[in-house]
Amino acid sequence: MSPTQQPTLTVFGATGGCAANAVVAALGAGIKCVALARTPSKLRNMLEDQYTVPPKTLDANLVIIEGNIRSIEDVKRTLTASGSLPDRILFGVGGSPKIQFSLWAPITLDDPHICEEGMKTLIAALRSCEAENVQLGPQGSRPLLFAISTVSMSSRRDLAYLYYPLEYWLLSIPRSDKKALEKVIFEAVLGVDSPVGGFAMVRPPILSEGTALGPDKVKAGWVWPDEQRREKVAKGEKEVGPMVGWFVTKADVGRWIFDNLIQGDGSALGKCWSLTN
Repeated sequence: MSPTQQPTLTVFGATGGCAANAVVAALGAGIKCVALARTPSKLRNMLEDQYTVPPKTLDANLVIIEGNIRSIEDVKRTLTASGSLPDRILFGVGGSPKIQFSLWAPITLDDPHICEEGMKTLIAALRSCEAENVQLGPQGSRPLLFAISTVSMSSRRDLAYLYYPLEYWLLSIPRSDKKALEKVIFEAVLGVDSPVGGFAMVRPPILSEGTALGPDKVKAGWVWPDEQRREKVAKGEKEVGPMVGWFVTKADVGRWIFDNLIQGDGSALGKCWSLTN
């Protein structure tokens, strides 16, 4: 790949606010993107109407594959839509919240295991592509995987104390799905047979709507995955530590993902990032 050539990007969950903002930034930079969507017209209309992406830009830089994240064949078609694997994969899949009559878990999801099962499907699809010797992307290496999770996943505290009832009671079911998502990822990528060339986890707190406040208003911290911390510390590798906060805009998260991961220099890889405004 030449120094000026852009990476290719495949996105799962592109209609979600954080992932959508990352896609908008990537499209604006001329990056070729592929996205899986159950209803392609919904994604395209959203990008045109809500994010004002010009139709010419969408025609030139975006391919939308109709399908379901639980279908390995649909995921493989998305991964190989450009004729080779992508250089970057962004996983922003999430369920829609629903109120239920439960004292212990008032909020559930329309699909309480969508993150976990979606990531299992993606990992299986990547391993299948590898077994079939599918051509690597323009950069000539395995894809980098970026996943959007949430706070409270680490043994190190990364949320305000008053947030605990919200996270562990009100949002316990969505949190459990994100926890399962991370478990699937770490079991796959921390081993010697990882199907990806590197990873980064993004753990925002409460996500808010509205315009981005800007890079200078985003505070970021990072930790190692719990599964690696003891080994890293034994080698003298220090972590910055988590950034404790309450809110961050979806627009800021998406832009941060684009600047530091999709277009990043690799220094953010292997870390779990907490972001706040």
